[in-house]
Amino acid sequence: MKLEFAHVCIKAKNLAQTEEFYTRILGLEKAFTFYRGGQAIGFYLRISGTEFIEVFEDAAVTSAPSVMAHLCLRTWDIDAAQRELVALPACANPDAAASRRPVSTTPG
Repeated sequence: MKLEFAHVCIKAKNLAQTEEFYTRILGLEKAFTFYRGGQAIGFYLRISGTEFIEVFEDAAVTSAPSVMAHLCLRTWDIDAAQRELVALPACANPDAAASRRPVSTTPG
């Protein structure tokens, strides 16, 4: 099994302040913006060629300027990856695994 880092998603109170921190202070490149109804709701920051930080605005964030929502890993064999990860003590959570439903990028 080969897993690669794809992106980490953070939820931010304020998109403009979050963008300024990651682009001006850390020097990351803003790759693209997500829009809904003509309003910017998030963006991707490029870490490397295929690795990103995904940022979405969330007014419900109250404990800090931003919080991590999820970490995305990339693999070419999802079934093998799931078997190997679930077998690891750090990832062994049968309740969480049972609640996950397979997803696909194609209909059907």
